[in-house]
Amino acid sequence: MSDVEKFFNSQIRLKELNKIVNRIRKEHQKLCSVDPKQKKRRISEVAGKIRSEICECSHPVARKMFDWGYLKGRTSYARDLKQVIQDLLDRNITSLKDVKNLKEKINKLRMGMMKDIEQKIKRSKDIRPEHAPGSVSRGEARNLYFGEFYNSKALYKLGTQLMNSICIGRDIAIYFDNQDLREDVREELIREFDAYHILGKDLSRLKIHQTERREPYLVFMKFLLWLYEHIEVERLYHIVDLLKETQGIIYFAPGREKVNYSTIPLPRLDFFFTNWLEVNERRKTLEKIRDELYSFIQKIENNARRIRELQIARNKIGLLTTYYNALCAYLLRSSFINHECLRSIIDIVLELSDRYKVDVSLSFVKDLISQ
Repeated sequence: MSDVEKFFNSQIRLKELNKIVNRIRKEHQKLCSVDPKQKKRRISEVAGKIRSEICECSHPVARKMFDWGYLKGRTSYARDLKQVIQDLLDRNITSLKDVKNLKEKINKLRMGMMKDIEQKIKRSKDIRPEHAPGSVSRGEARNLYFGEFYNSKALYKLGTQLMNSICIGRDIAIYFDNQDLREDVREELIREFDAYHILGKDLSRLKIHQTERREPYLVFMKFLLWLYEHIEVERLYHIVDLLKETQGIIYFAPGREKVNYSTIPLPRLDFFFTNWLEVNERRKTLEKIRDELYSFIQKIENNARRIRELQIARNKIGLLTTYYNALCAYLLRSSFINHECLRSIIDIVLELSDRYKVDVSLSFVKDLISQ
């Protein structure tokens, strides 16, 4: 089984056939009362909507990288499926043969999308966003390549790395080179969150605030803190050994503007684990700053909302999280504290605390600089 097929099996959700059939029958009843002059257009619109809802990608970052609109709407297999749905909307589903034909067209849509994606990540001679978010093709930036070409095997590997990543929020995905590590982490995510990714309200379990979800190093740091705590509880110390040895990638894809996307090499984690996470006092210090700032930001937003200064406060909080992200980046890369970032964090925290009358403990500062 190819990596693309595994991706489709695990992260492309097909709507249940009986729900599609029921939806078509209900829409058929509604369309019976439509003006005959408008009916053909309305049937086409409804058929297009039903077709677009038949399958969804549950990987938030991969969903931004591939042209799902083209795959689900403008390919021959997508047009065939829409035509079948249109016919059924017009005359209704009357036999098992109708249901069987619909099912066959849905399967062809799935197989066609899978084949097209596999070809897309193999056939180019250069890397594109599907392989590395933030990259551009040769046709868009020839001067960046200097004669580089990528064979289909290398391109396929780059493309499937993104598919094998785990998302922490909708803008950040983490890929680990080590397959055993990927499988172990995914198993723990399914056990804890009943999903391959950590999304929505589950981010609060990692103490990731809404304003922090587009800070890649900060999000990754909080993920590691949560994962290490989980490892200790479950006594899964072999995962630590794998994390120390692995290489990987952070995929950063904020919003919809692909010009802002980037592919970040994962920092070496052996020094960070040895010097921080595996040293109880130091790890507790990182947990302390995480917890204090998470609680502080929530209280600031609550008080700012009461006096109608929420946006003003969020602008400052955004600056705070930028410095926090820079602190995490420096710590992950070097295992040292960047004192300039720390001073900026302190200044902003004190300013916000005074303006919005929120008490905050800065005891973590002493703990950080004494390490």
